[in-house]
Amino acid sequence: MNLTDIIGKETLENAEAQEIRTGSGVWESGAYDVIFTEFFLFKSKSGAGMLKCTIADKNDKELTVYVNIKKKDGSDNEIGARFIKGALDAVGVDINAAKVETIVADYYGEKDKEVNSISDVLKKPLKACVRQVHTEGTEYENSNEIEAFLDKQGRNTKGEDQLEAFQTKIEKQPILERKAKGNGTASNSGAPAPDAQTKKSSW
Repeated sequence: MNLTDIIGKETLENAEAQEIRTGSGVWESGAYDVIFTEFFLFKSKSGAGMLKCTIADKNDKELTVYVNIKKKDGSDNEIGARFIKGALDAVGVDINAAKVETIVADYYGEKDKEVNSISDVLKKPLKACVRQVHTEGTEYENSNEIEAFLDKQGRNTKGEDQLEAFQTKIEKQPILERKAKGNGTASNSGAPAPDAQTKKSSW
């Protein structure tokens, strides 16, 4: 099965740079040399299509993010498409060549579930631009968001050097401040992923 059998080819081709997503674990803001240790698609209990993405740095510290890729009505989520395309471009995998294979994995506290892994991206080096976030009025401590994926040279999907711009941004604001919604939750939840853990990665 190809990735484009799950997410529309046109949606992926037209996807812009991915937006910030929230994940588990607290990393200092920075551009990290990482690899993907998990990158798979699954359907949540609510019926939405989701992506679980786990990155690991060279010290084996991991950060997990969950991204919505399909709405409940089955249509593609453009934000999720941007995230996936940014990741594929960063490791040099063409969207038309990205293969999906069935594996057994864990997500949202669910164990040993069949999921669709985009295995072509795994264990290939890239840079992840990570922000530390503080959300006022929530019960959670500081969280992390991945602002962008860049290739090893610090370039984005368009081939533009983004590393210096990102470093300048985090020097001015090491911790991103965010207001909570009216119900006391962050606009992007700061809750740690339930299956977050540190485990040995393979470089």
